[in-house]
Formats: sequence, C-alpha cells, structure tokens
Amino acid sequence: HKLDNSDYSPWLSDPFVRLLNPPDGLHTFYAKAIDADGNESAEITDTFYKISLDRGISTSFPYQKDRASDSVIVTLYWAPNQFSQDPKISLTPLVFDSLDAATFFAFDLTALDPAVNRFKKAVTLTFALPRFDPIKAARLKVFRGAEKSPPQWNLIGGTMTTRKDTVFISTAIESLGRYGLREVGKESMAAAFAVSAQPRIFSPSGRGHGPQTTVSFKLDKSEHVRIQVYNLAGRLVETIWNEEMNAGVNAVAWNGKDKNGDFCPTGLYIITIESRGFQSPPKPVKVMVLNE
Repeated sequence: HKLDNSDYSPWLSDPFVRLLNPPDGLHTFYAKAIDADGNESAEITDTFYKISLDRGISTSFPYQKDRASDSVIVTLYWAPNQFSQDPKISLTPLVFDSLDAATFFAFDLTALDPAVNRFKKAVTLTFALPRFDPIKAARLKVFRGAEKSPPQWNLIGGTMTTRKDTVFISTAIESLGRYGLREVGKESMAAAFAVSAQPRIFSPSGRGHGPQTTVSFKLDKSEHVRIQVYNLAGRLVETIWNEEMNAGVNAVAWNGKDKNGDFCPTGLYIITIESRGFQSPPKPVKVMVLNE
C-alpha cells in the first residue's frame, strides 16, 4: 500500500494499490521483504491514523507508566462546520508522577483562541490503546478534572470497543479542559438519557460532510443498551449497538451503512435508544444521509 505519488513499479512483481487519499480512521498495513534468492523477511505490521484537519486532531503519546500499552492515541472528532477556521487545539499530557494510582492517562486540552473554550456541538473524544488487555480496559472510564493539585475528577463515562488488537474508549465532550482515563467501580444511580447526534448531515460515500455521525447520550447507570436506525417508512436499517454500556456519557458511531454493509440511500433516518424498557425521548433523533 502506498501513501505517496512515487512509482516503485519497476521493483515490484505483483500489483499494488495506491492510497493517495485514504479515508479518515485507523489504518493497518503489512510489509514483507523478499530478496533475489526468494528469502522472505518476517512480516512487519504498523498502524496509523488519518484525520482531516477540518474534522479533528489525533495525537499519539508514548506510555511508560506500567507498560500496559505501547502508546495512548488521543483523537478528537468534530463536525465539519464546528469551527469557521482552524481552532489550533493542542493536547498536553500530564506527567505520570503527578497522577494518582487510579489515573491511567491524563492531558490538558487547550486552544490559542479563548472563544473556543466551549464547543457549539458535542465533540467525540476517543482513546486508542494498542495491544491493551480488554478486561483491564473495561474498568477504565473518561473523567474531566479540575485544574487543582491534586486533580479532582468528575465522571463523564465512555463506550469501549475492540478492533483487532486495539481497544477504543469513546465519549462526547462539550468544552476544553483536563481529561483522563481512570479506573473506577460500578455506579448505582438510575438510568437517564440526553441524546445528541453530530453531525446531523453526513456523507458516508465521501461528499464532504464527514463519513459518519456519532450518537452520544448520558447513562447514569451501567445498562444493557440497544441503539437502532430506522428509515422514515419504519423499517429497521441497522442495529449499531446491542450490549452492556458503562455509566456516563457514551458515544457510538454510525457509518451510514445498513445491516448488509451497503451504503444507505440519501434521506432522513431515525435513531432510537432503548434500555430495559426505557426508550429514547418521544422526539426522535433524526440524521440526514447524503450519498448520491
């Protein structure tokens, strides 16, 4: 797989694919060298993130606290029309010596422009932990911290997913500030929802409105949650989540595809959230898919 315009075909015996403009997201590539005598090297695997500047930022930090993971990759994703210009947001990790035993990783999120302090729409915050134990990750949640010494932490939440050997923990945030991953116990409050979908208009096939929408909501108690997408005719299009979720603000992405993996036609779609008989508010959450 190629990421530049150079032509290496004279040195290649097999067809190859150019990736001049890979889509946003996590990419994994594999490489193996073969010499003139046919001797093969060990396979090399690597991953990288591609995030458009007008949609978010992604930063990788080496992690050395207990070598549980090689690195922590922090990604912010926002709707294409969130900012009128580059907000110049930066992430500064807190030194490990200043963190308590329960805090896995923490950072300060700042911007040069003070007007960016609060976001007009929810922004998706994702922690990616390569080669991390999913059982241990299930005890981690996202917190917002007050800038004090020692930091005081308030639970936000987080949704955990796993793809290949990488654990992802995602939530939605509304402002800059201090954020961290911390190990916590189960909450015991009653369930409640406040649902949002951003961006409301998106283009999975690449028309410039962003490739996916992120559904975020607050769940005050760990519950089994089902999130489904319907068309305006009332037909089920896709079930994007149907399992346990952590307490706090959860964030789940829909890529605009149906249960067969095909792009949905252009139109309005309704997203519903259910948990143990508790359904999402009477006013449905609607999103627009532009694919044609």
